[in-house]
Order: sequence, then structure tokens, then C-alpha cells
Amino acid sequence: MLEIESQMIQQYRCQKMNLSSNQVDIDSIEKLKSLLDTYIGLHSARIGRAYVSLFSKGLEIPINEVFTFFNSKDIVKLRSFRTTLHKCTKELSKVIHKSTLKRKTTADFRNMLTPNMTFVEKSLDTIYKKEKSYSQAELEDNLIHYLHMNRDQSKRLIYNLWNSGILTVVNESEILTKEKRKFLLFKDYYGFDINDLNKTEQNCIDEIVMHYIRNFGPVTLYDIAWWSGFSISEIQSTLKKQENNIIKLKSKEIPNILFLSKCEENNLRYNNKNNSLQNWARFLSFEDSSIKAYYETRSLFNPDYKDYFNKIGEVYSTVLCDGLIVGTWSYKNQKINMQLNSITQKNKEIINIEKDRMEKRLSEIDSLIIKH
Repeated sequence: MLEIESQMIQQYRCQKMNLSSNQVDIDSIEKLKSLLDTYIGLHSARIGRAYVSLFSKGLEIPINEVFTFFNSKDIVKLRSFRTTLHKCTKELSKVIHKSTLKRKTTADFRNMLTPNMTFVEKSLDTIYKKEKSYSQAELEDNLIHYLHMNRDQSKRLIYNLWNSGILTVVNESEILTKEKRKFLLFKDYYGFDINDLNKTEQNCIDEIVMHYIRNFGPVTLYDIAWWSGFSISEIQSTLKKQENNIIKLKSKEIPNILFLSKCEENNLRYNNKNNSLQNWARFLSFEDSSIKAYYETRSLFNPDYKDYFNKIGEVYSTVLCDGLIVGTWSYKNQKINMQLNSITQKNKEIINIEKDRMEKRLSEIDSLIIKH
């Protein structure tokens, strides 16, 4: 079993995730789509968070073009891993959706599906013949009328119809930092059925787990579970089936085995010998998936990792320097405020250069108004 020094693990991962000093400029929509697939979607629970996340990963496309792309039918916003909203490419959306479906719909909705779903869908067809999109309140009123349910039942039904891929949500706001949600039929809007996939749930979990190992590895079994919300047994099933495509690593600082895609072994060995990708800094967004990890692995980012993760394991907006967390940051009134640990003067200079660059990009979000 190959042994790797702990400081090299994060350095290698950052290189793969376009965070290190050899960062590739994301200056075209095709490169942006590729980056989204690398990250298996971007965390989008809060308005603007996906943009902040991209700014640390080499985004050079004007923000208005990114806004247009994110609101196009090439990008699907859906509840996925750990029932959190993500933006992902249309190409990955079906596999992501099916792998997480049972975790994002309620038991009463799943029990209702078989006997009542035909009636629900016919009612939705009637509702959407009148209008193409509805606000939350408008859709609730229609469901109450056609399905003879109360307000709370209509709210729960909308939540489940959205999460099951029957409905989708678009943002019709003209301002990037505001949201004006409208509900539409998923198939009518995107032109395809996200539930039309001839694969089992476990097949889809297998694909996502291997995608994660290729793009985020080396990772432990518990890192995969923490990020995805899949059960340990589901992930172990994948690892057993894919054992010929995976190599196992060990590190003195991490008690559990690390997994890496077998095709990356030579890249890892080269990176282990060539530790020259240093002198860089990045400002990562809240819950940035590049440093989302289980307890045992968080020490790779900083021995005092508890200062940078809240009680439920969410990672704060952090300053990353040469692969290590050196502080946190916040943004207000077009200025970044940093809370840094003890760092060298050289690192401080690098961080300040990146701070100036990030402030310029973040100010674009403040001032952007989209005209439809």
C-alpha cells in the first residue's frame, strides 16, 4: 500500500480542483461546464454562493455571461447531496437525481405515488394549461382547489413534486442577488424527463462515488459519506465492485484508508516528488466542497480545524494558502474582512493580492442587474 505524506494530499487535491498555483483560467462556457462536472455541481442554497465559489477557481468569464448560463436550460438546479440545492450540468443531472431521490422526498409522498400519482399529474396538466409558471402561493391555491387539500398539505406536496423532478424552479428576478421563484413543469421547461433513466439507484450511486474519488481523491470512506449523504454500506458496495479501478493509500495522520482512482497513481507519485506548486492563496465560499471532509481528514487543512467548521460540520468562508486554511473572511460594503492566523510576511503579501482580486470580482455581483 502506497504511503503518502499528509501535506501532499491536500496539495494534490487542490491541483486537481483548479485551486493551486497552476490554476487554469476558466474563460469559456465549455471550461465552466467541465469545472461544474469536476465538482459534481456547485452548492447553491444561498443566492450568489455559486458565483463566489467560482471566483476562487479561476473564473474569468464576465459575471453577466455566467448569470445567463446559470439560468439557461443547460444548467439544472436541484436538491441533491444531503438534500442541499446544487447547480449541475444537464448531462449529470439524471444520475445525481436518481442517486439522491429517496433521501429528498418524504415517506408519505412516496407512499402516495403508486395509487394517486396519475390523478396528481392530471391535475398538474390542467393547472399548467392555464399558465406556464406559478409563484409558490399561486400554485398552493391551485392545488388546494383541484386536489381538495389544505394549505400545509399543498406546501408539502410542492416540496415533494419539486424534489421528485416533476416540478422545477426558475428565478425570474432581474437582480442577481434577489430571488423570484416560479414553479414550472420540469419536462416542459427543460425538454427532457429527469426520471427517465434506465439505471438502478445503486448504479447511480456507483457512478457518483467513482466520480467523487476521481475528482476529490485521495478520500476516505467517511469523507465520501459525509459529502454525499450515501450510507456506508452503499459506498462499500461501490468500492468492492470497483476494487480493480481503485488504489488504497495510507497516511500517518489519518487512521483510515484513503482511496484514489488507479489511473492517477503516476500523477500522485510525480506530485509527491515535485512539491513546487506553492505560493498561492484562495478565498473559498461557505461550505465549499473542496474542503468538505469528515472529522478525521479535517486536520489536513489545519490542526485546529474546529475553528473553521461549525457544530454541524459546515465549513466557514475560509482563506486557503498553499492548501492550508489560515483564516476566515467575510464581505461587506465592497470590502473583504479577514481574520488570519499567524502567517509569514510572504504569505500575507500573496493573500493580499488575492484579496484585491476577489474584491473586484465580488463587486460585480453587487452592481449587476440583468435585463430580460
